[in-house]
Amino acid sequence: MPIGVVPLVIYALAFIRVVYLVTLDEITEPARDRLLGWLDDRPGTLGAFLAKLVTCPWCASVWLGAIAAPVIWFWGDVGALLVVALCFALSQVAGMLSDLGR
Repeated sequence: MPIGVVPLVIYALAFIRVVYLVTLDEITEPARDRLLGWLDDRPGTLGAFLAKLVTCPWCASVWLGAIAAPVIWFWGDVGALLVVALCFALSQVAGMLSDLGR
């Protein structure tokens, strides 16, 4: 079921936060480094493809979006999902504002 504008903005901010969490954040760097060390990342291999997915926000967003879109479409009006998304959205806004400076 389609959702309203405010929940959509919350989900969009939460989504970009999750993308950055997977691909760039320091907190997930140890897991990302272990995965990259385990993968065979020679060009043209599945490992190279997977390595790109966990290091490239643009690349990861396509696949994460394929997961997030149906979840939001079918369960976006569930309060618990919106609360979790709001936590990620607030984190994203805080990060964006901290990048601007004080």
